[in-house]
Amino acid sequence: MMETQMQELKWKEERHKLNTELKIQQAKTEVIENMEREIDTSFLTPQEVGDGSLQTRKVNQLSSEDAYMQAKKRLTDRYGNAFITANEFKKRLYKWPEVKVDDIVLVVDDERPRSEWPLARVVATHPSGDHLVRKVRVLLGGSEYERPVHRLVLLLRRDCT
Repeated sequence: MMETQMQELKWKEERHKLNTELKIQQAKTEVIENMEREIDTSFLTPQEVGDGSLQTRKVNQLSSEDAYMQAKKRLTDRYGNAFITANEFKKRLYKWPEVKVDDIVLVVDDERPRSEWPLARVVATHPSGDHLVRKVRVLLGGSEYERPVHRLVLLLRRDCT
């Protein structure tokens, strides 16, 4: 029983690996075919066009690997920078809530369900070099603990009480 399951897993892995390789080869072939279709006619002389027997020449006679790398570079140059800068911009947009003294927070505890996370009150904040609060001191059950801001959930601001 166990051997057949192991055998099935091996077959599935092999099939997945082969499918992945096949998709990669198909993509490479498609890129190469598309590149071969691009024909530059600017070099033709009037004699070649005039007799009706238009003979076309392939622009680039690259190996398949070189053609693939060239197409990949063109795509990266065209779309890569826009995509990368968009992602970096999204990261900068997200900010942690600004925690202040006397705010009520939930302390995130990975070992407990969310309904059992303890309540705490912010006693002190520790701003970093860029003047953002990244660490706070919280009062939890009569004891004080230092916690990073990203491990707290802001429930109630001091201003809202």
